[in-house]
Amino acid sequence: MMAESTKSFKKGCVLSSQAREIVLNVYKFMQGELKDGVKLLNKVQARVAEATGVSVRSIQRISSQNAAKGKLATPNKKLGEDRNQYLRWRGLFVCLFIFIISRVGKILNKKKHCV
Repeated sequence: MMAESTKSFKKGCVLSSQAREIVLNVYKFMQGELKDGVKLLNKVQARVAEATGVSVRSIQRISSQNAAKGKLATPNKKLGEDRNQYLRWRGLFVCLFIFIISRVGKILNKKKHCV
């Protein structure tokens, strides 16, 4: 039975090459266990590190981040509020540009009719 916190991908979800590599590492690890008999490690983090091919320190960081925030984030992706502000300004400029173009068009049309 799967743990309640384990998330599964929806059918048709594309996995990145890194995710596919981790899946392959776990698959090979489990195949090795099948051949050799289940090898229990005393420490869960060491077992996860061996199965995934990721360092124990990375496992610790990911685990503590999940415990603290309840979600995982990609390191160094700090676009959040800056990106939102950028998108708001960009939207404002696009609206302003469209407004100016429409006004200029109306002015030019009026001048054509006056001549």
